[in-house]
Amino acid sequence: MTRRLSFRTRTGVPALLTAALVTMVTLAVPSGLPTSPATAAPVRIMPLGDSITAGSCWRAMLWDELRSAGYTNLDFVGTQPGGACGIDHDGDNEGHGGFHAYNIAAQNQLTPWLEATDPDIVLVHLGTNDIWNRRPTADIIEA
Repeated sequence: MTRRLSFRTRTGVPALLTAALVTMVTLAVPSGLPTSPATAAPVRIMPLGDSITAGSCWRAMLWDELRSAGYTNLDFVGTQPGGACGIDHDGDNEGHGGFHAYNIAAQNQLTPWLEATDPDIVLVHLGTNDIWNRRPTADIIEA
């Protein structure tokens, strides 16, 4: 069984970003996901991507939405710290401004990040910089 989580639109969040969030971060949560820190080890979630992951407030909004839905046994992981966005949240992430999906794959950058943080779930938002730099769609998908 999976459960879809939705985002509440917040003031100042552009409609395109909101649509991207709903598309990008529709999270399949297995039934039985712990909701209390006492029940099991935290579920480790890595937000992975480019500057949209690094500098946007969608991670804070997701954290807030998950906690409001009763998922309190969570740990966002990554080697990068996060900003406040006015919402108290675990800001750890693997967002890198200017990074390309193609280069992350070609330079084998993902493996060390995964080894350093050991995530259970990885949320990926990559490809924007690749498209802006006219990387062929097939190359982006393969990466």
